Order: sequence, then C-alpha cells, then structure tokens
Amino acid sequence: MNRLGQRLSGAVQRTPDMNTTTLTAGDAAPDFSGIAVGAEFAEGKPFRLCDYFDEQIVLYFYPQDHTPGCTAQACKLRDAWAEFGSRATLFGISTDSPESHRAFIELNSLPFPLISYENQYTQQEAHR
Repeated sequence: MNRLGQRLSGAVQRTPDMNTTTLTAGDAAPDFSGIAVGAEFAEGKPFRLCDYFDEQIVLYFYPQDHTPGCTAQACKLRDAWAEFGSRATLFGISTDSPESHRAFIELNSLPFPLISYENQYTQQEAHR
C-alpha cells in the first residue's frame, strides 16, 4: 500500500524495453496530479489523486481521445456506468489536452471526468 493507503486491483509488471510499470488489481496507486474536465470538474479544475484516498476509485489509462479503440473503451465504461457509478468514482486518464477531453466527453456523452496530464514523465510515473 502506498502512503495514501490506496490500492488498485492486481500485480505490477515492469516491461524491460520501457521505463514503465503496469499496474494491476491490488497494486498501490502513486499520487499524481493533472487537470480534470467533465462531470463535477466542469470545464477544468486541478485534480490530485491524494484528494480521493478515502474513496473507492477506478482509474483507467488510455493513449488518445477520439481513436477507435479508446472510444470503444470509454463508451463501454459509459454504458456500464449504471452498474458501478454509485459505488466508485471513475476517472479516465491520458496525455490529451483538456480541450480534447472536453470534445471527447461531449461527442460520446461520457458521465465521468477525464484527467489531462500532458507531461510524459508524469504519465510514466502514473503507470509505475
């Protein structure tokens, strides 16, 4: 468990050719920050994971807004929202800009916020 007391669901696997770590069920989530848009964050407000350490949250990382695979993933989470939306707070996270996230949310009617962290180093840290 990390200093925030948060856990993800799984195990960590470091990839040898990249300086990243894959988090799976049960892993501790590192603290990170970004700009969140959508839902209660409206047009964009600062987000910090440590602000949610007492809550059940789901973080899903994806490469890019508006791509076929990422759109399908986001829409599946949107469609399942009724099943888990009252039990956990969901955040999608990518390196896209807040403006791109706003358009992606509007186009796909996403009920959950998306976090923008445009710093590549932060993205690698969030995957550790």
